[in-house]
Amino acid sequence: MLPLITLEEHYASSKVVDSHYSEFPQHVLSKLKSLSGERIQDMDKGDVSLQVISHGPLVASPSACLEANDELAAAISQNSKRLAGFAMLSMQDPKAAARELARCVKELGFVGALVDSHLDGQFYDDECFWPVFEEAQDLDVPIYLHTTFATDSALEHFHENYDREISTALSAYGWGKAY
Repeated sequence: MLPLITLEEHYASSKVVDSHYSEFPQHVLSKLKSLSGERIQDMDKGDVSLQVISHGPLVASPSACLEANDELAAAISQNSKRLAGFAMLSMQDPKAAARELARCVKELGFVGALVDSHLDGQFYDDECFWPVFEEAQDLDVPIYLHTTFATDSALEHFHENYDREISTALSAYGWGKAY
């Protein structure tokens, strides 16, 4: 197998319930929930040798992140040659997020973290988020910034031209890096 490694591979934790995912088509949700059989089969079909898995965009509490990270670590331990993990962090509590990043890297063997591109319109250059990035620097691991849904105020502009479902999707998947 070619050494093809994919980074932006999401899952939806059974430990975290979120309205964004409950509206996904069932066949997509099934793939997002799979951390073993179906996922490994799809990897084989696509000649993917390793997936670095992360939870999809979501704002979650520190305890929900801990549970989701433990769930991912358990799945990785069953397929450690094929799966790796990016930690899910509760960026609304930067000190807890820094501690969780350290735990995930040191104890669970994760290779970094994936965070949304902003926290309800607040970007990560704000000094309050520095503990997370300082921890990542100390651990020598990356923080992957991933597009997320636009803020409610930004979405108002999208709703002028599109219905709510389409504008919400476009705000993240189409133009999300700017919001």
